[in-house]
Amino acid sequence: MTNIVFIDRPCGSGKTMELLDTINGSTGQAYLVVVPTRLEIARYLEALGPEVVAPEPAATKGDDLLHLLNQGKTIVTTHALFDMMNDEHYYFLKQYVVVIDEAVEVVKPVPGGPILGFHEVYVDNGYARIEDDGLVTVLPKWHAEMDLASDVLSRELYNLARKKRLWKAVDTGFWSNQLPLEAFTAPMKVLVMTYLHEYSYLALFLKHKGIPFQAKRNPDLEDFFRGYCRDHIEVTRGASAYLEECNWSATASKKITPAKASKIKAALKDVRRRDIGSAPASEVIWSTLKIAKEVIGGKRGKTTEENFVSRSTKGTNQYDQASVGLYLNSIHMHPTIAGFYHASERFKDGYALSEMLQWIFRMRCRRYMTQGNAGLEAIKCKVVVPCKRMRDLWERFINGDL
Repeated sequence: MTNIVFIDRPCGSGKTMELLDTINGSTGQAYLVVVPTRLEIARYLEALGPEVVAPEPAATKGDDLLHLLNQGKTIVTTHALFDMMNDEHYYFLKQYVVVIDEAVEVVKPVPGGPILGFHEVYVDNGYARIEDDGLVTVLPKWHAEMDLASDVLSRELYNLARKKRLWKAVDTGFWSNQLPLEAFTAPMKVLVMTYLHEYSYLALFLKHKGIPFQAKRNPDLEDFFRGYCRDHIEVTRGASAYLEECNWSATASKKITPAKASKIKAALKDVRRRDIGSAPASEVIWSTLKIAKEVIGGKRGKTTEENFVSRSTKGTNQYDQASVGLYLNSIHMHPTIAGFYHASERFKDGYALSEMLQWIFRMRCRRYMTQGNAGLEAIKCKVVVPCKRMRDLWERFINGDL
């Protein structure tokens, strides 16, 4: 059985540097390091030297990754390429320690929303079988007739099912697109470097599949971190009452009318004047959903494309010059995923909090571990969070309730 361990440490506490030291000090052990972005690949390659490689961009990356795994190389790749791996790649993982920097997105909604009539069209007609655990298995008839009956049979569902990624929750009827179990059961060992692992989709996924894992935490560091957040990060509603009244969820963001967009832009001017003030544009980042950004973002000033940082950004130091953040989001689990896994209200709250916390700690406050107590004042940050729900989650976190 693969040994799966979450290295659960606060953001900015040196998890990456410890990993680099471990890899540099190991002899004869192959690692597959999985990082969020291509920029992080460059950082690892520079730190680890020429013996560590990344799949070639010029090649078909999946094929090049397979070649490198076959050679037993220590490899750095992205979450996106890890998501694309298949049985051929998993075969070679038995000799590898897989290290995942920030929990990967192991489950997604099935594209296109609810699947209606699947049993009648696919199961009753012999195209697919739904196993006892909910995995959809492609039968020979579906392979044979996919091209002949493409007007009736979904190629998207076919591709998911043949990759062992299409699942149906037996009790609730929800569907999901999940990474194959082999991604976590094939390697010799899996280390996941993250924070608040208990609110990650990966932990939810492993529990649902009955796959055991461990978590290693540092309670003293955890207490220090919450205290630092409480004393040196100001999370505030900001000057605009109107922005607080707005619903920053994904559903609401899709319904922003031109009139509402004009009001939001006017409110943002007030925030820039009263909350951001004299902070230079190079020290300001902001975030909202892409669909909202397109209608409220400016062409100049401090809420432009240049200052925008996606709300899902994790595991990078690219923005650690920022001292002021504007967070126009209300994070919610996708209802399909919440329903599939029977997510509790506490998990939903923790998930939302952890997503916001990761975003905040892209800012310069992530340097807290290298400053010493005397330098903490110098890296104080301010984050404008108009959504009361998200501010309440922050308060629960810094007070130890979440």
